Amino acid sequence: LVALDLDEAARVLREARAGGSLEAVSDAVVLPALRRLAEDEQRDAWPQARAAEVRERFEELLMEMAEGAEPQEASAAGVRVLIAPALDDNDALAGRWLARVCEARGATALLASPHALVSEVAQVKSEAPDAVCIGALTQRAAMHARLVCKRLAGADGAEILVGLWAASPQTPGAPADARITTIATAAELVARLQSRRLRLRS
Repeated sequence: LVALDLDEAARVLREARAGGSLEAVSDAVVLPALRRLAEDEQRDAWPQARAAEVRERFEELLMEMAEGAEPQEASAAGVRVLIAPALDDNDALAGRWLARVCEARGATALLASPHALVSEVAQVKSEAPDAVCIGALTQRAAMHARLVCKRLAGADGAEILVGLWAASPQTPGAPADARITTIATAAELVARLQSRRLRLRS
């Protein structure tokens, strides 16, 4: 991916997709690749323009894979999820991918800008989602996720999920209803919200 060998990157994604679900591919291939990109960019391992090009081309491959995926059971139909990147464009790409995974289950995904201020994230939250998922690919981003969580703490209604894609669930500091490390777990928690909605209506 770093060398922009798109044929090889596409082959890896195809092989991973053939052996598992979108969630499985996310955790085995997508998140590790994005985490490496984010960590290298924070270390100034390459120019920002090249990092942006890698993100753009990788996202094209991801969306092609998502479009070719088999339809899934709408286990999260009717659930509204606000996905907020904790820090930067890498977190935002991970968020857009999580949105596609959730949408494949029937959820409606709302995306916040990676450049939004904490107050703006709270304003987007006024759209009354069932859950807010704040995603962080690096330890630095995880620290910023703490600030977002504090701003959203105490708001009624939505479950607050923190996707610590590069950390363990025991990483301290993010006050949330759930701290998760895999997209598979995030998608499953979102699906469970449908059952809660149905119980509240009955």
